[in-house]
Amino acid sequence: MATFLYLNTVTGTFQTVEHNSILTFAQEGVDLSAPDTDGAAAQRPGGNMSLMWLLMLMVLMFILMRPRKDKEGDKFRNSLQIGQEVINASGVFGKIVSMDAVSVILEVSQNLRIRVDKRYINPVPTEQPAAPAKKSKKEKKAEEESK
Repeated sequence: MATFLYLNTVTGTFQTVEHNSILTFAQEGVDLSAPDTDGAAAQRPGGNMSLMWLLMLMVLMFILMRPRKDKEGDKFRNSLQIGQEVINASGVFGKIVSMDAVSVILEVSQNLRIRVDKRYINPVPTEQPAAPAKKSKKEKKAEEESK
C-alpha cells in the first residue's frame, strides 16, 4: 500500500490517498483515448487566462520592438559635409575628413583619424542662453514698491 498526497486544484485542499499501485492510481478514472466532450475544461475558472496573457505579451513585444523613426537625426545625417565639425555618441569631437554610405572618418586631432558609424554622429551642441530665474512674490512686491 502506497500513500500519496493529492492536491485538489479546484478547491485548493490536500488529501492523503492510499492505493495499491502507482500506475492504477495515476490512470484511475481517466480515459486518454476519448476527447473531453463535456466541456469541463471550458467551464474551469481561468481556463483561457494563460492564452490571454500570452497574446498580451506578444502585442507588447511588437509595440516595444518596432523600429523608431528619427526624422531630425536622419535629415542631419543626410546633410553631412566634409570639413563639418561634429560629435559622436561617446562625446568625441572631430572634423569630417571623408565619408561613405555607412560610416564617417573623423579627424580627432592632427594625424589621428577614427571611423564612426553615421548613426552615432550628432551636431556640435551650441551654448543655450540660461532662462531667467523666477522671482518670488516678495521680490515682485519689493520691485513694484521701489518704482
